[in-house]
Amino acid sequence: MTADEIYKELKEEYWELRNIMINIAEKCIRDHKTLKNRHHFIPPTGSKKTYTTRKNKNNWTIEWHIISYSKNQDLSVLFLSYTTYVDRAGKTHYALLGTPNQFFPMLMSSHFLQRYRERYLDLHHINTGGMSPQAYFFMKNRRAQLVSYYPKNWTAEDKENKSVYYCTHGLYVLRWLREDFPLFITFLDETCLTEYKAHIFQSEKVSALFQKYINLSVHSKNKFDPIQRYSIAKQLIQIPNAKELLIDFFKRGKVRHPEDAEILDQAIQQFDKKWDSIVEYTQALDNNEGVKQQRDRLFQQYTDLLLYGKPKGDRTTDFERKELLNKMANPEKQLFIEHNNTDLFQIVMDKMKEFDQKVR
Repeated sequence: MTADEIYKELKEEYWELRNIMINIAEKCIRDHKTLKNRHHFIPPTGSKKTYTTRKNKNNWTIEWHIISYSKNQDLSVLFLSYTTYVDRAGKTHYALLGTPNQFFPMLMSSHFLQRYRERYLDLHHINTGGMSPQAYFFMKNRRAQLVSYYPKNWTAEDKENKSVYYCTHGLYVLRWLREDFPLFITFLDETCLTEYKAHIFQSEKVSALFQKYINLSVHSKNKFDPIQRYSIAKQLIQIPNAKELLIDFFKRGKVRHPEDAEILDQAIQQFDKKWDSIVEYTQALDNNEGVKQQRDRLFQQYTDLLLYGKPKGDRTTDFERKELLNKMANPEKQLFIEHNNTDLFQIVMDKMKEFDQKVR
């Protein structure tokens, strides 16, 4: 089948499956109303159901997993339906449909899944808990960032139709069969990359963290964003050669978008000034007594929970212990999550105002 034929058939399949997927989603919400007081990450839980479409006789697996429940949001549910197709070249692909509210089909090559298993799941000894590899990939890599990089052996046609993306687990190559129909071609884990591609991966990883830092403005509606910016800044300056990696990210942008070269040169100059200020204000906060006391208080609180359990004498579960150890590994991150200390907030706000005035 050609890409257009597969796309047309998937549209027919979607309209037949849509009501079934909506009914499953509604039942999932009804069955898990008891989670309304669990305002934190929970271990993924879900189920699968198979369905054969009447017209095209395709066997679909409908898979859903509850990821978390937020105090101010609905259930966070990963929803994925998939079946197999054979293209005109005889290659097997997985056809994927996500949320029932929108038709956005995807193809994932069997080669991509094989590489993802070999280069990430098996390599890191990950047990997906009954979740399919494709569902696990989308659960852990919800955000992707286009990379300003082309392999040397790509032709002009490849550069027109293919792209390399950065995600949490590594790099992957995507081909757009049409503007709303992507094909996942192959996956590259960080440990399987060449030295240059590994450098690209690290550069994209640092740039994603830096972009997250920039997006948290002092004038944001969330008044505790400055404390989160402090946490992210700490992570940035602890990465070896972070400044050089970010400058390389801007320079690669000039190769992919030569028409924006002048703008990117200005961005590099501004970034050079901003980076020094990031280091300066982060070090000033590290040496602040108020921040030190808050960090020590949180660390002691987590240590007591690990050693002595909960206040009522209940033992902490393995999952809770893992959460506590993650918090202890990055106490700065908890300074904005557990933000009961208004003095700490004022300290960080003052430092952030000084910082923003310097880089304007």
